[in-house]
Amino acid sequence: MARRRDAGGSTYVAARGRPPVARTVLIDEGKSHLGQEHRGMLTRDYDKVLYVGKEGAPAAGSGDREVASFCHRESCDLLTSDKEAYASMLEDGRIGEVCISRYVLDKSGQQVYRIRMQ
Repeated sequence: MARRRDAGGSTYVAARGRPPVARTVLIDEGKSHLGQEHRGMLTRDYDKVLYVGKEGAPAAGSGDREVASFCHRESCDLLTSDKEAYASMLEDGRIGEVCISRYVLDKSGQQVYRIRMQ
């Protein structure tokens, strides 16, 4: 297995060419309640939780491309209910792969997706 570096500079051993699970997650605008509803799950899965519109994250009102660029640059996952967000993410030439999975249902019963970009 080959040793590689992720975008954050961490070294890992590649298994089938995939980097390890992200240690940071960005929660999309309108989903900030996830931090309260699913705090245990988030702290189990991630070391750092960021929110669109808060310090250290894209500004409120940022489009999908801006959010995708941030997540790609910072090597973080995105939690969103916008299952169509991946389409504009793939328009960014630096993003070669987008993986979407179901993460959790929020309190209102809406599906929240985890989007991982490489």
